[in-house]
Amino acid sequence: MSDSPHYIVFTDLDATLLDHETYSHSAAQPAIDYLIREEIPLVFVTSKTQPEAVKLQEKLGLCAPFIVENGGAIFIPRCCSRFYGADHEADYEVITLGAAYDACTNLLDNLKTRFRLRGFSHMHHDEVAERTGLQSESAVMAKTRYCSEPFIMEDESLLDDLIAAVSAEGFMITKGGRFYHLIGRNQSKGSAVEALLERAEASTGIRFRSIALGDSENDFSMLQSVDIPVLIPKHDGSYAAISLPNLIKAPYPGPRGWNAVLQELFGVA
Repeated sequence: MSDSPHYIVFTDLDATLLDHETYSHSAAQPAIDYLIREEIPLVFVTSKTQPEAVKLQEKLGLCAPFIVENGGAIFIPRCCSRFYGADHEADYEVITLGAAYDACTNLLDNLKTRFRLRGFSHMHHDEVAERTGLQSESAVMAKTRYCSEPFIMEDESLLDDLIAAVSAEGFMITKGGRFYHLIGRNQSKGSAVEALLERAEASTGIRFRSIALGDSENDFSMLQSVDIPVLIPKHDGSYAAISLPNLIKAPYPGPRGWNAVLQELFGVA
């Protein structure tokens, strides 16, 4: 797998590229360095927000598109826009696939009492920091949302009724590592990955060999949409209930497993 221009890597962040407890990516640095050196795009596909993704891209020295809020929006930076069929003056081209944030929070407000819900919009950033383990500045960025709303449920026995209630309003619920997420009915990580792949292939004429890495049921649609799906074990060593014909299961949780699989796939030490 050395023909690097023909590959593109999609990755979840929390508990996949980033450690579940510390949010460190350090154990994945060798594989990240390889991707950068070989100019293989590393595309975040995350429940995180645009400011959080930008901060991590800057930290890692990446220039690539990224997909935020569980497939709600694709951001294409100006630094790589020509590669993805765009030439724009703004810092980012934004392709919106999800529902507007106001629509998400309005619906959650209407349902919060009946279903005992608390969304990020109901929390001070200090509470978000406490619940996520993020620093205060990062918690503020986590609250800067575009098209989805994370929330917690006090009584999960009400989940099926909640799913029915939001479905009737054109929304759905997905489960991440720490929170439920209220999102638009037509958005998913997989549909965003497919849209970006189509965009890149139409622009370049290249048939990319796609790889995706994720750790939770929330990543299923993304893993299903690529050529090489990689399932990272959870921090306790268990695997999400995901089954695909060509699924690779990483040997270790988090960035250590992420690094091991990509180094093996690309044949690097």
